[in-house]
Amino acid sequence: MVFDHGFPEFKYAEFLYWLGVLAGVIIRLGYLSSTKITILGYFLSNALFVALLLGATNSVQFSIEFLVLIGVSRLFMGFFSSAFMPVAQGSMYAQTSCEQRRYKKLSKISGALTLGRLAGPGLVLLPVDWLWVLTIPFVPMSWSYFKRLSISSTGQEAELSTAPKTQTLSLFLLYPSSLIAPLVIALSTTALVASFQLALAPEMTSLVGDAEQASEMLALLMLALSVLLFILQVWVMPCLAKWLKTRLFIIAFGLVGFGLLALIPDPNLTNFILAGLALALSIAGLPPWYSQVAFRRGEPKRKVSETSGLLVQSHSLGHLVGTASAALCLSVGINALYASSLFALVILSLMWVVVSTSRSLLTTSISESKGTT
Repeated sequence: MVFDHGFPEFKYAEFLYWLGVLAGVIIRLGYLSSTKITILGYFLSNALFVALLLGATNSVQFSIEFLVLIGVSRLFMGFFSSAFMPVAQGSMYAQTSCEQRRYKKLSKISGALTLGRLAGPGLVLLPVDWLWVLTIPFVPMSWSYFKRLSISSTGQEAELSTAPKTQTLSLFLLYPSSLIAPLVIALSTTALVASFQLALAPEMTSLVGDAEQASEMLALLMLALSVLLFILQVWVMPCLAKWLKTRLFIIAFGLVGFGLLALIPDPNLTNFILAGLALALSIAGLPPWYSQVAFRRGEPKRKVSETSGLLVQSHSLGHLVGTASAALCLSVGINALYASSLFALVILSLMWVVVSTSRSLLTTSISESKGTT
């Protein structure tokens, strides 16, 4: 969704999670129970993963069995971690019916994801063995496990109403069809970021000339953009919760600016910085907006947790599509930034479709609708 480097095992596990039967079983238990199950499952699979790595590094003979078990434990980490977003968004919808507050919380959830991706690479700089760094998630997991989730009586009813039916969830079985536009926007947003990251590496190397220096400059640029994105998502966008048209203008302005800057022939460092700023400006408001549109369009035929699961699939597929498209461009000698511009154009077109085809404030100006907690 944002500057995400991700691991393939986690991406594939998200597909397995939402294509499997266990997804419905876990969410159907209710958000209080499913939160504890998800946290406990991730805690145990992460503990197994760290223990196996410790055993593998200390073992004189590295066996194939160790490798298989490490892969399985990693897969289960992705399996349970892919439930965090649907559980978080579903419980958030159960706690309040005010659309403005929902938008603010969706923005802060996006900011939390950005903060995690921002702080993650810095953890390797800690003066401890890297294997022990992998145990850091145990601290917030333990705190979250024993933290009581406050849901009002109205929220309890919403919790039951948002429990999904027993069915297989897949992007290829979309129903209702009104979800297609926001889900493709979600896919294109992740693809845009993934392709931009991959496209920047060779461009920066060509510009600087030295691969090591280019890598350092790219890392600093990504760090600065992540900090800016976090500020926009946590503090700026929530303040604009009442102003949907303003948020849409900011998103569109960022996408147009990014598309034009990415198409400039023989770009310099200033072009890359400005393109990154434009991208951060648009990405800051996109996930909360298309998530709200998807949730509103999916109800009541498709429950909140189901729609959230489809958004998870869209993000996973978008990461693969963006990476593959940029790699294809590079392999045939085409500037991979052209692929990023194409994704920006797709997002702009679908945003226009969503706004122009909506017939009520509930589907377009959803953040401006009134509600009570």
